Amino acid sequence: MEVLNTALLINITTIGFILVAAFVASKSSGLSKKYFLFGLLVMLINSLVAIPLTVYGLQVFDSENGLFIISNISGAFFGIGVLICAYAFKVK
Repeated sequence: MEVLNTALLINITTIGFILVAAFVASKSSGLSKKYFLFGLLVMLINSLVAIPLTVYGLQVFDSENGLFIISNISGAFFGIGVLICAYAFKVK
């Protein structure tokens, strides 16, 4: 359970940083703003879903492999959000 408590605190901190970044990005204009905010939205949804998904996954898989698979899926979605945000810097 200590791992879940730590993960919850990390996700709450991540959600806070995402909300601050969205507030700052909302003041800009252009197409890159839309891509950046979409990337932040993907990361926000991932952070909100990660903990319940992990708890449910531990009950379903009941092994370390299940936790490994779920954490990799969550990390992949977070990485997709980061890539979308990075792509926003290439858009004019």
